[in-house]
Amino acid sequence: MYIRKSVLKAAVLTVGSIILAALAVFYCFTETNIPSAVYLISWLVCLYAMLTGMSEIDRR
Repeated sequence: MYIRKSVLKAAVLTVGSIILAALAVFYCFTETNIPSAVYLISWLVCLYAMLTGMSEIDRR
């Protein structure tokens, strides 16, 4: 099934944004004892995955 690149890019950005927003909510508004470094690494991994997904879509 053919899906336009713009639709796939929008899906990647939407999912990535939801994950980043959830991480921000967990970090700012909950009382979990997870170190800040873990949140930083999680953000960076999510951003890297989003960029990798976008570049992979562009290549095809």
